[in-house]
Amino acid sequence: MKIRKILENRFVKKVLPYLLSRVIRFINSTIRLKIINEEIYLELKKKNKKLIYTIWHNRLFYIPYYFRNQDIHILVSESRDGNYLSNTLKQLKFYPIEGSSTRGGLKAAVRMIRMLKKGFDGGIAPDGPQGPKYYLKRGVIDIAQKTGHTILPVTYGVSKKWQLSAWDNFIIPFPFAKGVLVYGQPFEVSKDISSDQIEEVRLEIEQELCRITELADEQD
Repeated sequence: MKIRKILENRFVKKVLPYLLSRVIRFINSTIRLKIINEEIYLELKKKNKKLIYTIWHNRLFYIPYYFRNQDIHILVSESRDGNYLSNTLKQLKFYPIEGSSTRGGLKAAVRMIRMLKKGFDGGIAPDGPQGPKYYLKRGVIDIAQKTGHTILPVTYGVSKKWQLSAWDNFIIPFPFAKGVLVYGQPFEVSKDISSDQIEEVRLEIEQELCRITELADEQD
């Protein structure tokens, strides 16, 4: 109860995201990073493709740092914790859109689609905010269908880390750890595919994101 009251304090709400963003910047700036399949990303950018970066929820500590300052719109949970995440992401020059499959999802999806159609890239953790872990919900596919954006799976692994006891075993790297960032194969989603085809695509993206996550964890 005391922690909840502290988190609801106006001063804490203002200062904590700033402090968290500094911790994120410090820890991640010390990681010795290796990138796998970067040519996939570079080729997409060369073709001026607009992207939806698709990341498992427990890999959100490093990925937003890596893509900071790029004006990416990212979906986050519409909750107290989500609000702290939103304000922390703003410190990294992201544009959070609050909503999820469990709360405010339709409103958030509409806002996300509107912003992506203006030419921004997007970011989604498709198993968030409450899981199941490593299960890709179809919201990212719906958004890709309506915007024409390319879904790009991306993940990372680190040699030394803390893993929280939350539903997703959220990963926080140790300072100065060795890290691996891996791009997966991109996915273009046609506007005309059937419901059965959508499920096939959903499984393909889920499997690809799991594959590169396993690869990242093997490499770390």
